[in-house]
Amino acid sequence: MFYKTFLIVFMYFLSSNWMLSFSQASNIFSVKVNFDSVFIGKVYLTYYSDILNKPVYDSSIVKNNVCTFNGKIHYKSVGFIKLIPGNEIDKSYSSFIIEKGKYEVFITTKSTQFRIKKAINSNTNNEYAQLLEQHEKVEIRRQSEIEKIQSKDSILHKEQELKINLQARTDKVTSDLEFFFKYPNSYVTVFKLQGYYNKLSLDSLELIYDKLNLRNKESFYGLQLKDQIERRSTKLIKGMKAQNFRGIDVNGNIITLNDYLGKNIIIDFWATWCKPCLEQFTLMNRVLNNNIDTNLVLITVADDRDKQSLWLSLINRLQMQAHINILNDYITPNSKKTINDLYNIQVFPTTYFLDKDLKIIEVTYGGLSEERIMTILELLKK
Repeated sequence: MFYKTFLIVFMYFLSSNWMLSFSQASNIFSVKVNFDSVFIGKVYLTYYSDILNKPVYDSSIVKNNVCTFNGKIHYKSVGFIKLIPGNEIDKSYSSFIIEKGKYEVFITTKSTQFRIKKAINSNTNNEYAQLLEQHEKVEIRRQSEIEKIQSKDSILHKEQELKINLQARTDKVTSDLEFFFKYPNSYVTVFKLQGYYNKLSLDSLELIYDKLNLRNKESFYGLQLKDQIERRSTKLIKGMKAQNFRGIDVNGNIITLNDYLGKNIIIDFWATWCKPCLEQFTLMNRVLNNNIDTNLVLITVADDRDKQSLWLSLINRLQMQAHINILNDYITPNSKKTINDLYNIQVFPTTYFLDKDLKIIEVTYGGLSEERIMTILELLKK
């Protein structure tokens, strides 16, 4: 009986340790990075570890145009590699997908980009290489068309160059979208989508997200995408009623948005480091000073809780003292959500124009012209 019990415990111990060892081993990656140009030196790798939940920084010596990186990863991540300054290759930055297993990636420097060209034993990296190849074709076409411009007129030359650049940008977006819908379960899709959070419609983001497999939805970038969709789903848009918030002005007074019910309101979200914000303030001041309206209130919300002295000095320098100036703060004392969170502020400046019932009449992103401000103010008077 004792022998049987001992044997069962011993076998359980062995199987548990084997499973643990297997689990740990299955998280290992080993990637050989091949370069097509001759140089000697170090390559630096940065990636986010979903095991350690933090960035990992590594380096490897290049020998015979090859270097190797080893580590552990639970699912997948994006590895950013950089060559040390002073090597013979000018384009010193690239990226590839880190995943479990042993594989090779081939980096080309003989193109307009320092990019992955192909991979062995890594479908994800081959998908990434395919997308970057399309970007390469767009760039080659753009450069070729710019070289063909014959006009000696500098203004006409700039106009033609602008059209070519805009077309190239459109072509690149088109190739990305085609990739997203062709490979909805690719990790490359969920990674590259971060550049389109504010460019694609909410419906498009939801459509792509629904097509992702569970592993990509639970990945670092998948969770980011989910957060963006949730934020945009609750975004305040034109026609909706603005939500109330509280803030403390430069004189220490507590104000709420509801305090100004019955007045037309402009809410200007800005930051002290934002040059277009400062330019817009100058225009806004001029417009408001020339169009005195006692029923119009300007509330500025600065994203600078850690720079209060700079915030106060700019308000004085820009002569904004006549307006309601507050810092981005929690919407109520017990809330974890700030005013910027409530209004889903992604770009500075962002400006909300509200009527007397706190209904949102217009929302603008980026700097406004004086004419645009005047046009919106006329809408508020109706």
